[in-house]
Amino acid sequence: MLEKGRVFAFEQFAKLFAHMRADPADGNNGPSRPTNGEILNKATVPPQVAGPVRATTGLGLSGKVVDGREGYMRDTLMAVASELTGALERHPTGEEIGDAAWPQYEAHVDLSRPGRGRDEFYAKAAYLAQRLATGAVGGAPTLAEAIQQYRARQQERARQEAPGAHPNGPPPPPGSNGEWKWEDDEPLKAGPQPRQGPQPFGLTPVGATAADGIPPRNWIYGRHLIGGFVSLTVAPGGTGKTALVMAEAVAIATGKPLFGETVHETGPVSHYNLEDPLDELRRRLAGILRHFKVDIREVAGQLYLNSGRDRELIVAKKLTGIGGGVVAMPDADALAAEIKRHGIIALSIDPFVRSHYVNENDNAEVDFVAKIYGQIANCTGAAIDLAHHVRKPPAGGAHAEGDINQARGASSMASAARAARTLSPMSLDDAAKLGVPEEMRRGLIRVDDAKANMAPPRARAMWLRFHSVDIENAVGLKMSDHVGVLAPWTPTPVEALMLPADQDAVLKEFDGAFVAGNGYSPYNRDKEPRRYGLAFERAMPGRTPGKSIQARVVKHWLENTPPLLEKVQLETKTPTVKAGRTVLCVLWENVHAAGKEPL
Repeated sequence: MLEKGRVFAFEQFAKLFAHMRADPADGNNGPSRPTNGEILNKATVPPQVAGPVRATTGLGLSGKVVDGREGYMRDTLMAVASELTGALERHPTGEEIGDAAWPQYEAHVDLSRPGRGRDEFYAKAAYLAQRLATGAVGGAPTLAEAIQQYRARQQERARQEAPGAHPNGPPPPPGSNGEWKWEDDEPLKAGPQPRQGPQPFGLTPVGATAADGIPPRNWIYGRHLIGGFVSLTVAPGGTGKTALVMAEAVAIATGKPLFGETVHETGPVSHYNLEDPLDELRRRLAGILRHFKVDIREVAGQLYLNSGRDRELIVAKKLTGIGGGVVAMPDADALAAEIKRHGIIALSIDPFVRSHYVNENDNAEVDFVAKIYGQIANCTGAAIDLAHHVRKPPAGGAHAEGDINQARGASSMASAARAARTLSPMSLDDAAKLGVPEEMRRGLIRVDDAKANMAPPRARAMWLRFHSVDIENAVGLKMSDHVGVLAPWTPTPVEALMLPADQDAVLKEFDGAFVAGNGYSPYNRDKEPRRYGLAFERAMPGRTPGKSIQARVVKHWLENTPPLLEKVQLETKTPTVKAGRTVLCVLWENVHAAGKEPL
């Protein structure tokens, strides 16, 4: 077995793994570089020379590899992985491959030059381990074959080391004349595979295909999640992104429209949370199920919860060094494989920024990561929702509801999504318009369409309200937990804000004041001597509604069709109202027509 940390001479290593094409001295740089269509390992790296080049020492001897280092790195990892697979009789982990292969690589490669260092080496080791475990390395033997070949090599080595044996190295094991491919030639996708090689460029004319031959879009949930595409949920911290996407996951898993949105397809759904521990996710789920009265058995086997605290999910990483670029990580392939294995139809990643190690302000790098998710969605058919944070609002300002440009970081993130929405707390203006008191406003969330490439945006905002739910998990002296659960909220109609008798009393107060020549002002500022709030106070002593409700009622009466109030400009001065001031006048004919007969 290849011992951990053992370093072979350059030529000795080549002989040991000749069948794996690990000899850099023969000018063979191993398998071809990956194509642009692949999901993983699309590194933006400089082109490689035909084969490794070794430095020459002052005595004319061969030194370390100074060029073609990527090929030697790849071949070293594959050779060591082959040996470990047979020796361990299982597929090795990325760390095991890296630890065993690094001394060999380090001893024979010039690391004084930038790039091709330890970080990239271990990233590729992890990538290779993942693909070996899923059988995705073209030309690689199966586990059983690797064990058999390893035993054959061990027997051959024993024969070669026996007294009088031939001094040459071991021959290739039977059936190992093929070469490994570092990646698939094509992305992993269902259905017929496209032809090999790059597609020739050309313009395609429109044919005479009828519209009924075009397949409909694969909507999964509402007008936000589309199978095979990436969507975006943008919100400030603490606004309810996790609460919303987890409740929507329950809706998709059960087929129940918990928020009034259509569940077009029911099936397995996954939520991968990269911030909260699994116990917290379970608490949130318990609160959702309890509030919406959903039995846990309805989501068992249909809902998958994962926490980044237990296993992080990194789909892309920026390599260090001058020659470094952005490379996809093995988790991208692993995620696609898991989606296919479990038949996941919708996946939420929360938050997006925790799923990569790239500069979130770099358009090219963020676009690279977004395309990875797009390719995963495309090859699996799943809808992927990325939860994303907002940037800081401008000084003295606030974000506009439904503005996709408030998404934090590079704008390419928003461009990559086919559907996007924003979540924002209820503003003071909205609270005033809807007659919502301050203590209630803080728990209300507004949802707006921010981007709708494949469907018209909703006509109006959707409102949600936080509810505190006791999940009744008390143990001994420890109190049970309460979690915040989002549920639909509908603004109360104006007509329901006040009793009919109270509405009539206020209208009578408006009319009496107008007839007496001291009508009420259409404004309710405290400095206004005849503010209309005084009419509510006098008509409803001891139970006067708040200013927000007063504002809604007066606005409704002024804008009703036909209006119940109108603004009148006085021509003469009265003891309490100056000439030229505007006051409110009741239009009794319209009040009577509306069925609001005064008592």
